[in-house]
Amino acid sequence: MLFHVGFAPTGGHFAYVGADGENYLMIVDGEVKPSYDGVSFSAFSPDGERFAYAATEDEKHFMVVDGREELPFDEVLIPRFSPDGRRLAYWASEGGRELVVVDGDPGQDYDEVKKGTILFSAGSEHVLYRARRGEKWVIVLDGREGPACDRLLGHRPTFEDSGAIEYLGICEGMLYRVRHQP
Repeated sequence: MLFHVGFAPTGGHFAYVGADGENYLMIVDGEVKPSYDGVSFSAFSPDGERFAYAATEDEKHFMVVDGREELPFDEVLIPRFSPDGRRLAYWASEGGRELVVVDGDPGQDYDEVKKGTILFSAGSEHVLYRARRGEKWVIVLDGREGPACDRLLGHRPTFEDSGAIEYLGICEGMLYRVRHQP
């Protein structure tokens, strides 16, 4: 059985999930990777040279990055490579808390990390995401929180060439244009 077929952005590589009895395995360019209880959420780097996917074994979830298993969590999702392909970030949860793992290092945990908001700067040196602690939302840029707001407007902030970001937030009933420096 085959499913979850994916191609590298360059078109030179492909991957898919296969089933082998009760186990699942990732097959990349015809090479069968180790089998696990489950595999999903795969991504190629923009140049197609790196590959990451989520795997499950004994009820723990982890990313497999370039064939190497990373730290286990209760859940991992959405691997995202930087534009230059050297860096990787993904969403994870542990003990009911959510966080983002960047380059193998778990970040601060939050009540919620908005899935799909992980974004690298064009030059790949900066990474941001949207997180919530209690009733307040923040943009986290390179591990540093911006101002806490009641709401953040728009899907994602805009990176400037300097790495600074700008976004709109409603804080204490007022609309603010927030500029956050790395």
